[in-house]
Amino acid sequence: MTKTDGEYYKGHFTNGNYNGQGEIKFTNGEKYKGSFDMNVINGKSEYTYNDGNAYTGNFEKGIRHGKGKMNYGKGHFYDRDWDNGIRNGKGQK
Repeated sequence: MTKTDGEYYKGHFTNGNYNGQGEIKFTNGEKYKGSFDMNVINGKSEYTYNDGNAYTGNFEKGIRHGKGKMNYGKGHFYDRDWDNGIRNGKGQK
């Protein structure tokens, strides 16, 4: 499905909502592949940001939460726990 603003979605729907496994390309160039729960990013997923950073891990209610790895490029990354979108604990950097 392509929206009029250019956002593109491929995946499962329930009652017109993104639900289950899917892929989305946002109008700002960011990409997401993983689970949706009634239009909300949720569960183990992959997210590529428009600056080139890439996150692989868990999302809860659209926010990085739980185990995950953020790759900042050029060998820099954080691999550990996230708490409501913020790095939490001593991860590998």
